[in-house]
Amino acid sequence: MIRIQSILVRGGLSLLAIAAAGLIGGCAALCLVRPCQAQTTEAIGEPERELMVAYLEARLAIEADQHDRALELLQRCRRMKDCPTNVYMALAEVLVDRSRLDETGEMLEEAGKVLEEGLVAFPDSVDLRLHQSNLLRKQGRLEEAIGALNQALETAPRRLSLLETISDLHLLRLQQVRTQEELNSEVESLVGIYERVLEVVQGQRRTTPLMILSSLHLKLDRPERAVETATEVLELDMYNVRAYLALAEARVALGQPEEAIQALRQALLAEPENQEVRNALNARLTSTRGRDGVVAFHAELAESYPNLKGIQELAAQHLMDAERWEQAESILSHIVSVWPDDNRSRLSLVRLWLATDQHDKAVGEALSMGRRQDEFAPLIALSVAESLDRAGKRDAAIDMLEDLYHEAYPNENVMLALMQLLADSGEMDRAQLLLKSISNQDRQYFLATLLLIESLESAKRFEDAHRLLDDLPQPLVQEFERDVTYMRGRLYRDQKEHDKALEAFERLIEGHQDAPERYLYYIDAGLTYQEMGRMSEAETHYRQALELNSEDADTYNTLGYFYAETHQKLDEALELIKKAVDLNPQAGHIVDSLGWVHYQRGDYEDAAAQLEEAVKLRQQEPDPVIYDHLGDAYLKLNRIDDACEAWRKSLELDPEVEAVRGKLNLHSNPSSQSN
Repeated sequence: MIRIQSILVRGGLSLLAIAAAGLIGGCAALCLVRPCQAQTTEAIGEPERELMVAYLEARLAIEADQHDRALELLQRCRRMKDCPTNVYMALAEVLVDRSRLDETGEMLEEAGKVLEEGLVAFPDSVDLRLHQSNLLRKQGRLEEAIGALNQALETAPRRLSLLETISDLHLLRLQQVRTQEELNSEVESLVGIYERVLEVVQGQRRTTPLMILSSLHLKLDRPERAVETATEVLELDMYNVRAYLALAEARVALGQPEEAIQALRQALLAEPENQEVRNALNARLTSTRGRDGVVAFHAELAESYPNLKGIQELAAQHLMDAERWEQAESILSHIVSVWPDDNRSRLSLVRLWLATDQHDKAVGEALSMGRRQDEFAPLIALSVAESLDRAGKRDAAIDMLEDLYHEAYPNENVMLALMQLLADSGEMDRAQLLLKSISNQDRQYFLATLLLIESLESAKRFEDAHRLLDDLPQPLVQEFERDVTYMRGRLYRDQKEHDKALEAFERLIEGHQDAPERYLYYIDAGLTYQEMGRMSEAETHYRQALELNSEDADTYNTLGYFYAETHQKLDEALELIKKAVDLNPQAGHIVDSLGWVHYQRGDYEDAAAQLEEAVKLRQQEPDPVIYDHLGDAYLKLNRIDDACEAWRKSLELDPEVEAVRGKLNLHSNPSSQSN
């Protein structure tokens, strides 16, 4: 560095340029001097100094993104006597960079000429060959790029950067082969390259080429060689999961499934959470030992490695899937005792208790977590409450949530779940007491009020619902003005006070044009117009909702079902509802719409199939409308008994629908007519 700086000072370069040259090009600049001349400062003549200064100024210009200036300086260097390889490479790089703005391709062609010129002067320059190869690759001339590197390898057969670059090019060519013969040829070439790489690299650096070789040997149907290379990787790195996976694949190719399982077992022990390893092991165990063998394998592994949490969790999961509850409970209990902060396993244990009707244990755990102020307590409690409710033990669910909320963990979600259960049970007095326990200035109070209003709405207790809205404190009314107005509109629509409902919905539409839920206001306004028989306005509002929310299944379903109900635009209705099903295939009410539009089109077989699927999807919450539609479809197929059975189920869910009762009375046998 001292020598270069002294030369530059005498050459007249500024101190700023000297400092920059020291950072970006000091050592490179030294390479500009030919070995025979780089003996002493005095041996460098004026032409060499001029060349060095011009080159360093060009490097500074490149760093400053002054490519025109850099190009001018490098072209000057190129014309000087004894121009070194660095100049040719730098000039080619600038031309390639400039080519991004050159649509003619002339810059790339010029870069190629520069490198060819450099190779005439320095035919053994490996660096120039590398630059030439990269340029040819950029031009899509893959074969020529590989040829350039092969020439360089003749000069430097052990240079790692050459071997790595040529392997990349062969991998590119591998993607272009069309026949098995071409594929085998390319793979053989790659094997040769990586074997040469292994002659150069030592230690841990051998793992990557060895892994690639293992894969290549498998492609050439040489599983024995694949085993050898994967095994060598594991000798270097006994925790290399990719090597275990490769070894397992090779063992399978050799017809050694048990040895493959052992390799995957080691991979799992190295990384118990690795999903790829889990999937590969599960597939191999299933095909070799069957489902029971999978469970037995993991149970044995868990017994052997009690301190590997991932192994314990995986075994518990398989045991639960196989409903081997006692063993699963033992492992999960072990996990939560050794790792008490593992809430995922704690939740699994609670779910196991719920699945085996050990509700007392589940309730106790939920309350215990609440007393510890564990953040997972609400999740556990809600899961327990839902299970108790499904098991017909709603009172127990309510008692648990009340204890948790009032005594241990006053969580918002717990309160809302409790309010929902109380409302669903018709225990409005207890619900009102719960509401009074919340500060009437809190967001929780408003959410609880809305939930209670929705329950009153379902029970058609409209006056009580309006009264709750009236009693809301003014600050909450102002803060949640949109929600209050929206709920008012819904109540008015349910009461058939359509004018008041429309006034609320239209006010929301006009006053909240940026609200993300604005599409809902259009839908509710559309439903109101539809109930009033104003079909044109209903359609307009439904379409507007779809424009605002084109990724929502229910919005597509609303417009499609409107067309099906009104028996118009049935082709469009079918497409709309199909889109809704694509967005939410598990929604029973949307699949019902699909069945109904098939019915309206006269496709009764398709209608019955879709409506049967809708019934299955709504098993937890049966819908009387779906059963009504299914009965109509069966009737068209002359399945009279099935139709009557569907209508009976519809009436069991909603006895007040006289139209369904009329159909049942008309088509059923006199002895089985409903009262």
